[in-house]
Amino acid sequence: MLKFVILLGLLASCLGSESTVEKSLDGKIVGGHSTTIQEWPFMLSLQVSYLGGLFTFHQCGASIIGSNWAITAAHCTEGMSASSLIVRAGSTNRYSGGSTHQVSQIIEHSGYGVGSTYNNDVAVFRVSTPFVFSNNVQPVNLASNNLNLAGGTYTKVAGWGALSSGGSSPDNLMEVSLPVVTNTQCAQIYGSSSITNSMLCAGYLAGGKDSCQGDSGGPLVAGGVQVGIVSWGGECAAVGIAGVYVRVSAIRDWVFTNTGI
Repeated sequence: MLKFVILLGLLASCLGSESTVEKSLDGKIVGGHSTTIQEWPFMLSLQVSYLGGLFTFHQCGASIIGSNWAITAAHCTEGMSASSLIVRAGSTNRYSGGSTHQVSQIIEHSGYGVGSTYNNDVAVFRVSTPFVFSNNVQPVNLASNNLNLAGGTYTKVAGWGALSSGGSSPDNLMEVSLPVVTNTQCAQIYGSSSITNSMLCAGYLAGGKDSCQGDSGGPLVAGGVQVGIVSWGGECAAVGIAGVYVRVSAIRDWVFTNTGI
């Protein structure tokens, strides 16, 4: 009995460590509304599996890009083994329904973690059993390497992250619409050395709507195409703050080189 109590204590400690894994980078839907997997059929919940799959814990979002491949943020997989991660596909609820798939291979961008910025915060991973495509499970189209979005262009981001800074997280998928903020504007917020050409910013400078922890690795889309990956930012939905995303067009060739997609 004592071993079981200690085990539960260790598990609780692990489950409480999400912020350390995500390095307090951006990732929760603030100021959004509920949506369904039918609207986001490429959406995945990337989960850490404990005790041989007895317990799972939502870690990040991810997107299906092929029958065996998905894309997320590198900070979501950093320090994790493939055997410790699963994804849930085809479900609005992050903990039930749809199908689960074991991650079998992780490839993080070699440029991630180089220098003082969160540049190249992208990873692709393979699953051991293929996704079965249906109305609820589909690959997303990735932005081409020559796509540039003008400031003010509206995008959408979805995820299972917290509803307010430090608040509770929903079991069901949420989404929010956000306008693109130019890199020039974003550099004025975070400093020119922090914002690179491989990043894309979006959000309301008036505050109130944003992505944050728990949404990290999830897709930012425009016109049905994934243009960004939730990466980092300041305080969620704060005045004068924009969320920072991986610019998919900038890493499109890297994805093809590593996955053939």
